[in-house]
Amino acid sequence: MMVAPLLVAASCSLVMHAPHALVPRCPQRAPVVAMSELPRNLKEMVASLKEAMQLSLTGRRSRLAVEMPLGFEFGLEDEKAKRKGKTKVLKVDDVVRSDRELSRLFVGMFEGTGLVPLVLFASEAEAAAAKRMWDAPGLEARVQALVPGGAPASLEVAATPASKPASGGGGFGGGGGFGGGVKKGKGGKGKGKGGKKAGEGGTPPLARVPPAAEVVIAVAPGEAQLGALQAHCEEVGMDQLVIVLNARLDSAGGAEGEPKSEGAKSFFRDAGDGGFETSFAFLTQPLGVASASSPAPEGDPLVLYRRFPEEWVFARKPLIGPPRTLLTRDAADGRPSTDELRAAVEKSDEGGLLGGIF
Repeated sequence: MMVAPLLVAASCSLVMHAPHALVPRCPQRAPVVAMSELPRNLKEMVASLKEAMQLSLTGRRSRLAVEMPLGFEFGLEDEKAKRKGKTKVLKVDDVVRSDRELSRLFVGMFEGTGLVPLVLFASEAEAAAAKRMWDAPGLEARVQALVPGGAPASLEVAATPASKPASGGGGFGGGGGFGGGVKKGKGGKGKGKGGKKAGEGGTPPLARVPPAAEVVIAVAPGEAQLGALQAHCEEVGMDQLVIVLNARLDSAGGAEGEPKSEGAKSFFRDAGDGGFETSFAFLTQPLGVASASSPAPEGDPLVLYRRFPEEWVFARKPLIGPPRTLLTRDAADGRPSTDELRAAVEKSDEGGLLGGIF
């Protein structure tokens, strides 16, 4: 797969780190996942995400997916989900805020590269909230809603360059880097010049993805957005970058979003028809989340993890000791299905305590 030469040049200017090797399987006991493989905190999570994207781009991947835990807090906005003891009680706003924070991290990745990403949200309200939160001089991104069928064709304008960055500094491609220049705020409030809220009277939603957009970042796309993205990918070919954040193709409804059609799954899944590949995934409830307030499953926490170019790792983190692998999958074979993950858990449970030790 090929990616735009300008994007390759931007990513190749970075100092790359060789990927860590996974601990090989051992037939006598469950293999231990090296602690360096699974991020232990927010700092390590962001560093791993950044490295995965860097390696994906230098590897000339132009169809990328990223999936993070539902309602994950990146710390870019002042608000957090309420707690009940040690458990987060997520609401819809918390999930939307998490998606917005993740997309802001990606905007920071492209600062200073000469590329202006087009960040697409699934609704006008979400796009307007992002504009309010991100309102700052020199923001190198264009933010809009993608509402197929909800906007006239005359509004399908091409992406236009933003103003020059207000400041430099080390980051993805030499720009602001992860979190660089992010404006924190409370409750999505922010005002632009003249005291007006950014986003008021802004650009109407797009009915389709502009063919001129070199970098498209789709945030938590629904079925309609995935259809428009598929049409865009088929129209422009592999030379333009498309990144899908938190598409949650395996969703069965509820907090993770409505179920996706088989056609969408076939196109956007790893090793599917659309050439997409998961660059980074860290799922702490990989068997699905029924509602935002769903408690974590009983037993030791599970995680499904992948960082490009490594393989998929499905692991369990016991209360004492390092994570133990339940399943690994070569990246070329795509993401393990939910049924495969459940089978791996059942097999591990059958082994009992001694099966995890010997």
